[in-house]
Amino acid sequence: MNYRNRGLTEMIQRVIFLGKGIVTLSLVMVFVLAIGKEYRAVKPLWKMTVKNLDRLIDPEEIQAKARLNTLNNYMPASYQPLLEFVESHGAKNNGKIQNHYVDYYEKIVEFMPQNADAHALLGFCYYHLAEPQKAIAAYQKAVALNPQFFWSAYSLGVIYFQNQKYPQASAVLSSAISSSVDATLTLLYRSRVYQPLIAIADKDLPSRLRKGYENAYVLLVLSQYRQKKFAEVIKSCRAAIKADFEHKYFFYEYLGAALDAVGEKGLAVQALQQAIVLKQTAVSRLSLPEDIALEVF
Repeated sequence: MNYRNRGLTEMIQRVIFLGKGIVTLSLVMVFVLAIGKEYRAVKPLWKMTVKNLDRLIDPEEIQAKARLNTLNNYMPASYQPLLEFVESHGAKNNGKIQNHYVDYYEKIVEFMPQNADAHALLGFCYYHLAEPQKAIAAYQKAVALNPQFFWSAYSLGVIYFQNQKYPQASAVLSSAISSSVDATLTLLYRSRVYQPLIAIADKDLPSRLRKGYENAYVLLVLSQYRQKKFAEVIKSCRAAIKADFEHKYFFYEYLGAALDAVGEKGLAVQALQQAIVLKQTAVSRLSLPEDIALEVF
């Protein structure tokens, strides 16, 4: 077989391998065999054939279907163990999250790097695998992609606080409490990533979110106080008191302490007196800062 015929045969095999354009290929073969034109004469038609095949085969569509099939293969058979782990704040399974959930969320962010919800849940997984730096990076990405979602900023703030990074905690917790309650709830209900968990959770999401905001204010006040930023403590405490959270006595206590630190003795006494009254009538006690944990929703 001479060079030209071998080249033509190889190109015919390539068309067959693609699996499309069989009719067009047949026309090419008939044309070549009938009139015996040289490869140079066939080449323009070959180019046209390949161009027509490109129109029939959409690479992006094929890639999207492949990604979807891969994600379906990684998708957990059940989200109940993950939900139980979330609700127990990591007490289940000896404090270790099951690896197939990690694999699933890693695959989502690989295929859809702009999916903030997947980054957030991956951060939660990394945190419970004792990989705080990976958790921080994942939550940072989630916050950057969706700064209006409360729970991502809150969880990042919790990690910073636990690691005594008070300036970073103050910044991200301030962002968390400025986020919209309605926006966060809307995002939760619409999220395809969160839906499998929400669907089986027996939770009042608005009440849970309000508790999250209270905890965010608690950690924010403590972060500011430990940096001796008393003016900021006063501002945060007053905002929390205005929000009428369940444990207002805490915020009156720190308001009194901060006012005393800046020389407002009279106002400090009033705030501390109010704290004593509210504490005596409180139905429950506020969780200790070290007991405030990451939340998913």
